Amino acid sequence: DGMSATLKEKSVELAQLDALSKENLRLHDREWYLSSLLLENDETLRSLKQSPRYIRDEEWAGIKQSIDRLFDHFTRRLAAAIPSLTENELQLCCLIKLHFSNPAIASMLAIESASVSKRKFRLKERIIQQTGFWSSGTTLELWLWNF
Repeated sequence: DGMSATLKEKSVELAQLDALSKENLRLHDREWYLSSLLLENDETLRSLKQSPRYIRDEEWAGIKQSIDRLFDHFTRRLAAAIPSLTENELQLCCLIKLHFSNPAIASMLAIESASVSKRKFRLKERIIQQTGFWSSGTTLELWLWNF
């Protein structure tokens, strides 16, 4: 009887966790949808989405400000969580957060697509080193999108 009661409790707990997980996914999707709508109102980000081009140094402050506004102080939270991030790595994180492809990122940073992949690999290693953990199956993109 005790084992049966424990199993019933665990079953209820699992059902609650499943409901919370589904709600979390729904909220995540809603956040991305609303952020996408806000992105459309940002002239610089909208033009980059439509036609990726090299981003000049003086444009980065405005881009980071827009990303912080859209994604709850993303660059500040990321810099606090991973203090060793360089400015170039932070810029890469911003572009990944905005769902840009490797070729688009390469155009914006004026580097080769292969260099984007190498930078992503090194960035992931730095994050793992700083945080001390990485869930298996998690990509750098997914980690940053959920950060």
